[in-house]
Amino acid sequence: MKLAFFDNYKLGVVVGDKIVDVSAVTKGIKALGPQDVIRGVIEKWSSYKGKLAAAAKKGKGKPLAKVKLRPPLPKPENIICMAVNYMEDGTLPEPAPINAFMKSPSAVIGDGDTMVLPDMAASVFEGEAEIAVVIGKRASHVKAADAMKYVFGYTNFIDGSARGVVPPTNVFYQMKSRDTFAPIGPYIVTADEIKDPHKLQVKLTNNGTVYQNFNTDDMAHKIPRCIEWVTSIHTLLPGDILAPTVLAYANYYESKGDYDNCDGLGGSEQNNDDDIDDRSKDVRDARRIHARLVIGDSLFDSLEFGLIDFICEKLRLVGDEVMKACAHARNRGAVVIHHCKTKGDGQEQACEIVEIEHVPSASGGECRFHPVPNHQDCGKGSE
Repeated sequence: MKLAFFDNYKLGVVVGDKIVDVSAVTKGIKALGPQDVIRGVIEKWSSYKGKLAAAAKKGKGKPLAKVKLRPPLPKPENIICMAVNYMEDGTLPEPAPINAFMKSPSAVIGDGDTMVLPDMAASVFEGEAEIAVVIGKRASHVKAADAMKYVFGYTNFIDGSARGVVPPTNVFYQMKSRDTFAPIGPYIVTADEIKDPHKLQVKLTNNGTVYQNFNTDDMAHKIPRCIEWVTSIHTLLPGDILAPTVLAYANYYESKGDYDNCDGLGGSEQNNDDDIDDRSKDVRDARRIHARLVIGDSLFDSLEFGLIDFICEKLRLVGDEVMKACAHARNRGAVVIHHCKTKGDGQEQACEIVEIEHVPSASGGECRFHPVPNHQDCGKGSE
């Protein structure tokens, strides 16, 4: 069975190219939010499975193309990602020591949502396409031989990262746990539909270019061993995510130049026309990357998400300080910033999004300032 949340987090069962609203079946679950609903279903799956199947068979259903799919696990208590858990298609002599890291629940986004690249100095923003295990029941000190009994199902997962951050001795947490850095979905596939999770082909494309194409049989420490090791450290709960990691990263966007916190994806350096409205649209579009992850024989269908350069949300340049950004523009051709005007007492009066374009000349060049109207890719309005 394929379970998903859609629109205003109604629970649905995916049947073919439609989704059937089965939320009436779960009305008895005491829930403060959608994660409580899916956790309640998972915890008492033996009771809900038949009821949900019957509701899905009876219901009319809506075309998937006409609904907004939400993260199937909106706020898991634990998101555990195994580290360096691959054999590089058998080329490594032995597995790396088993290890893992955690992501914040706020990192979760769903199908069609946007991973926001932060305004920070990082050499590479990238993601790893993975199959994610959905935990089915409370798991503590589980033996590997019993571990698969604790698996409820699987979903697509992207492990987003900002690599090359500073200081180099304090990077892992700030590299991995940022908001929006864990796209999942579009739904959960129950374990009974996956014959062997260690024999699934994983393919990730970015704007049509294949970045990853591998099989889960390359996993160094298999799922049972991962569950055994993680649960020897702390308890996993129903609805938690364990991403076993299989292949090394896919580089979506590599920073260039001396200033990494204001980079676009190349488009802003090539926009030299005089139509400000058209140019600013091109700048916004150039920052978008659309990636698609497909696992197995369409059992997961695909998880698609966009990426947007964060456009310096935290670089708030006040008054004359905005001229300092000209150095960024000189290296980049153009940058986009928050420009905050001030009152006489130095307090911020108003802020606007401004594109600073550096125009070369014999005397060294000048910076021109162009307002970016109706900008939706900065700060909280970026999703």
